[in-house]
Amino acid sequence: MSFAGSSNKYNQFTIDGANATDIFGLASSGTNGGQASLNPIPFDAIEQVQIVLAPYDVTLSGFTGGGVNAVTRSGTNEFHGSIYGFNQNQGLVGKSADTRTKYGTFHDNQYGARLGGAIIKNKLFFFVNYEGESRSQPPINLPGTSGSQIKDLTTLDQLSAFLKDASKHPGWSYDPGAYNGFNNEKKSNAIFARVDWNIDNKNKLTIRNSWVKGHNFIFSDGANSMSYYNNGYNFNSRTNSTVLELNSSISTKVSNMLRATYTSTKDARATPGALFPAVSISDNGATYAFGTEFSSQANSLDQRILTITDNVNLYAGKHTFTFGTDNQFYNSKNVFLQGLVGSYTYSNLQAFYADVQGIDSFANKYQTVYSTDPKNPKPVANVSAYQLGFYAQDAYSVLDNLNVTLGVRADIPVFSSKPTDNSAFNTSPIAIANGVATNKIPTTKVLISPRVGFNWDVFGDKKTQVRGGVGLFTGRVPFVWISNQYSNTGIGTISSTLTPAQIASNNVHFNPNAPFHPATGVGPAINLTDPNFKYVRTLRSNLAIDQRLPWGIIGTLEGIYTKTIEDILYKDINLAPSTTTINLGNTTRPWYNSNKVNAAYSNLYTLTNTTLGYSYNISLMLSKLFSNGWFASAAYSLGHSYGANDGGSSTAASQYRFAYNINGTNNLDEARNNYDLGSRVVVNIGKKFKYGHGRFYTNVGLVYIGQSGQPFSYVFFGDLNGDDGSTTAKASTSGGADLMYLPTDASQFAATKTFKINGVNQTFTAAQQFAAFQTYENSTSYLRSHIGQNTSRNGDRLPFEHHFDLKAGRRRSSLQTAYDLHHGDYLQLQQPAQQRLGPLLLPEQPGSAAAERRPFQHECQRHRYPHLVLQPGLRPEPVYQQALAVLRLPFPLEHAARRPLYILKYIA
Repeated sequence: MSFAGSSNKYNQFTIDGANATDIFGLASSGTNGGQASLNPIPFDAIEQVQIVLAPYDVTLSGFTGGGVNAVTRSGTNEFHGSIYGFNQNQGLVGKSADTRTKYGTFHDNQYGARLGGAIIKNKLFFFVNYEGESRSQPPINLPGTSGSQIKDLTTLDQLSAFLKDASKHPGWSYDPGAYNGFNNEKKSNAIFARVDWNIDNKNKLTIRNSWVKGHNFIFSDGANSMSYYNNGYNFNSRTNSTVLELNSSISTKVSNMLRATYTSTKDARATPGALFPAVSISDNGATYAFGTEFSSQANSLDQRILTITDNVNLYAGKHTFTFGTDNQFYNSKNVFLQGLVGSYTYSNLQAFYADVQGIDSFANKYQTVYSTDPKNPKPVANVSAYQLGFYAQDAYSVLDNLNVTLGVRADIPVFSSKPTDNSAFNTSPIAIANGVATNKIPTTKVLISPRVGFNWDVFGDKKTQVRGGVGLFTGRVPFVWISNQYSNTGIGTISSTLTPAQIASNNVHFNPNAPFHPATGVGPAINLTDPNFKYVRTLRSNLAIDQRLPWGIIGTLEGIYTKTIEDILYKDINLAPSTTTINLGNTTRPWYNSNKVNAAYSNLYTLTNTTLGYSYNISLMLSKLFSNGWFASAAYSLGHSYGANDGGSSTAASQYRFAYNINGTNNLDEARNNYDLGSRVVVNIGKKFKYGHGRFYTNVGLVYIGQSGQPFSYVFFGDLNGDDGSTTAKASTSGGADLMYLPTDASQFAATKTFKINGVNQTFTAAQQFAAFQTYENSTSYLRSHIGQNTSRNGDRLPFEHHFDLKAGRRRSSLQTAYDLHHGDYLQLQQPAQQRLGPLLLPEQPGSAAAERRPFQHECQRHRYPHLVLQPGLRPEPVYQQALAVLRLPFPLEHAARRPLYILKYIA
């Protein structure tokens, strides 16, 4: 969920004003329990939802995106309650959008009950809500199904039998689990309880508790890839949050609100089957995966957050003064060891079988990480921090029709724990030159946020209202970004990625009982934070007019502008500056050759700040409430947002390596970000039908939403400019952040190129390749307009989307029917098999003629278009076997090809 074009990680979610945000920042929903797709609070406990984008009230802070507050129900003197349920199954889902096959058997049930009332009338009240969810749905693309290209199940059975048969590999036996015939399961239970006590006429005490526990099994296959069941994982999550709030009316001139919130969240991945190395095998166009998933071999997170807030209001005539403090104390314990028991990659099945049986064969990639302390095999990254907030505000009624709010807030983030001191690195010239160290954390800074807002009833008749303001807003950064420094100091754990040569020289063979542990890391990376790093901050301003128009229509026109003051940016301070360039057509890019400033270290990922970025949003809304129960509204929004790094990942390596660019990942340009809104149209028509002398009614509503498609980028797969592993001697298949150049003629292609298509080798001339590529370039208006140019980050968009939602609900009978129609152009993205990918050629000598016409080759694939090859250059030396230009989208599309066009839900 994005607001005003900002990252969803910059939002804040509160319940009755108490923070319920996923502070660590791993959940895409931004809420506690979100990693397991759990709701933070029962659905029916919410009475209303408030959303703020530019609140000039200085008591509100902690976000530079949007603030979402759920206001919960409470007990009253009358008992009230409900029982509810939602159900969806395969009978209510349409056929697949592409294959037209029926969706597999599944169910998604949500159910609950609530009750509220008085324990002592006018004195003591209660409210409680229970909610449960049970979901079971088939994974997409399971082998043998219409969505999978893997039809040969005999190979899968043979591989499974080989792993189980201890006679083939004495000392171990492993059951990888099934490869089809199972569902992804999700279960959760949530309880929300609240007690309100009117202590006396001047004091009211509220105690709230929210408890959520559940698990969600995560498993997915691709069109050309499959996993056995035990390669999936259960995400277990439990959150318990308690809030104590005291509201006091001390006198007619003074009131006070004191709130204390304590939240405990425990998340952990649990894997089926025994702990076993992760194995990936590519063979004959298919990829097979089994063993314990790479990132789930040791993965858990415990968080504890205490928040204390106190606001004092002083009433002095036309002035309401507010003085307050908002303080958050945070501790997290994170275990994240990818490949703890090893991860092996093989180029074919025979290589794996031979390696296991002791024949002279090796994996082509091996990864592991392990603790250097035998007594502590799973070291914990322990991060403790707190943020103090102090503020003062004056809400001033200047005139009867003009209110002005002026305030200032000071936020003081402090890190109270430090990462490990790696003295060898900290005393190195590169660390000293950049002012960084593994145990240096951001210094304490006072971040001042002044704000002013106004609300003007122009003629004093409530027909024309102008409102707006301007102010600085201090947000937060997900603590996972800071925690990376605590986990990756270069000591404590050794992380290794071995190449084929290193695997052979160390005689590393597959051994699930004793994974190979190199004495020193091969390719370790250190994570650092600039000591001058600041939390995310923005300057935001808005201006709006609300106008009562003829015929009872209410119109609203609003504009919001946001300028980045500080945002995140990642740099690899160990990447040496470029000393030469490469040419693609008539364009030039720097060539880095993966040169290091200090050869003793690999990547030194450093979190710092940038001032690049801005966004604007304009919206127009018309609404009318008719006397006969009809209601109608129509709204249009236009928004665009720009920045340098979208912060879409949780690890420093991914934040740095997948920032799409032309000039290298250390030199990012300001460009459209992943959250760019584009255009959005919302039309809402509804009618309330009353009957039974007003005791019964039925609501019928139709909502149309039309919106611009998701922005995406065209990039080369692999490292094109040598900032992520490629050198003049060898290309790297890592990364994939280099934005694509579009060729202009056949001279920029290889003279001939052979591809294996449907198992048959076919050779294409340069003219044939260019002709095929022209078909691709002419497939979208964006590509047609950029031939001979570099594409830009998020320069293109998916097709415009149209969504219809028809709902009807009847009071008393509690039966509600919803009909959702989704219409759009869905893309099916498939990873081409390795042997179908062509070579990427690198310059033999930087600065040479070859370098100036740096040959490269890629394959573009968008469904229904042929294989395409681009190679401006000299001669086809097969140096690089995985060069691919693909659509890079800022969100997963694994469900796109199976997304139902029609969804029908019955709500009882």
